[in-house]
Amino acid sequence: MVDDVSFIDGTKILADANKYSFVWKKNTIRFDQMNRKKLVKLLGELHEAKIVDEVPAGSNLTPELIDTMISKVEDHLVVLNETAEATKQVSPNPAKQQCRTIKSQK
Repeated sequence: MVDDVSFIDGTKILADANKYSFVWKKNTIRFDQMNRKKLVKLLGELHEAKIVDEVPAGSNLTPELIDTMISKVEDHLVVLNETAEATKQVSPNPAKQQCRTIKSQK
């Protein structure tokens, strides 16, 4: 059995035959770049859905900016849930479908 654990910063701890190995710097840099590209792509999709006001360049991301975007998405989900509750009789409910789409991308 092989245990494979991957951390947010890209560090991996692999256990094979009770020998632990660490994958560090190059993969950490590569995973960071890949995660930033994925985040910019997701923010672009959110921008197209008119949830986020602006899509930042990959190099300008800061934790504060990400926190504000997350709060905007969560606020939008609250509004969509309220709209879905108010229009329960419509089938299929467009607000509920949009809410499910956003939740699946989280």
